[in-house]
Amino acid sequence: MSTEVEKKIREAKALSEAGRFEDSIALLKSVLGSTSDSDIRVLAAAEIVNAMLELRHRTNEIGVPEYGTQEYNELYDHLRLLVLSYEDATPETQRSISLSPLKTIFKTMSSHHPTVKRIEQQLKDLESEFPSGQVTVVRRGKWADDFTARFPVSHQYDFSNHDPNVVDKARELAGMGGLLVLLNTDGHKNELCVLKGSKAASRDSKSGCFIATAAYGSEIEPEVLWFRLFRDQVLLNSTAGASFVQLYYRFAPSVGSAISRVNCLRVLVRLFVLEPMLSIVKVILTHYDSSVKIK
Repeated sequence: MSTEVEKKIREAKALSEAGRFEDSIALLKSVLGSTSDSDIRVLAAAEIVNAMLELRHRTNEIGVPEYGTQEYNELYDHLRLLVLSYEDATPETQRSISLSPLKTIFKTMSSHHPTVKRIEQQLKDLESEFPSGQVTVVRRGKWADDFTARFPVSHQYDFSNHDPNVVDKARELAGMGGLLVLLNTDGHKNELCVLKGSKAASRDSKSGCFIATAAYGSEIEPEVLWFRLFRDQVLLNSTAGASFVQLYYRFAPSVGSAISRVNCLRVLVRLFVLEPMLSIVKVILTHYDSSVKIK
């Protein structure tokens, strides 16, 4: 890193510390526009993102900017630049950046991006092209990672959010006999995986997991899939379980609708009702498939 660049980055940090965030951001943008060095780009992008977030905090703005605004686009672009350049930076530069919280913000913004939502919907629509129970599309996440730990990946396809071939490739992969397609659309390392030996959930438009879908925000969340599998493989295979499912569908739609309208209620239901239940569901499903070992 040249002395001149180091001087500009130090100056930008001093401007931020003095509360002159706009001046700091402008200076750092000039640094970004003059180099392709990964270390410099990571340092400058991180400083820009932190300055933008601090500026929002100082002006009492809550959360990320509204989609479609210039502020949103700039924050998203610099977060993406930071995440993509981070792995190419030196270990010393990586240690100087607190990436985890910034990456969390980036994933949150990516999951609500219209391009990502379009891809997810197109992939979800693939389920209707195959026999019920053969293919299930689910977003990558904490509970989906448990699947990848338990089943080998037979096929994988890496893609970007602007890949025009991703849906056709997903259709090809699903036709290879895979029962479960996992995707990760965080705007960085996206992939489609077919897990060999996994179980897919049945498809019935009249019998979704209303409460779990409302609490987690989408039917492609991995947590929702666990409940679908529990319903199909355990509850519906017993008289008592089938009766419970019928009772559930009498009140679940209205309860799910109420939960979806109140964000704090969604959080409470996830933390204190569904998350504890998921741990039990995993154990029960493993009991029903003795060949599967939970790590």
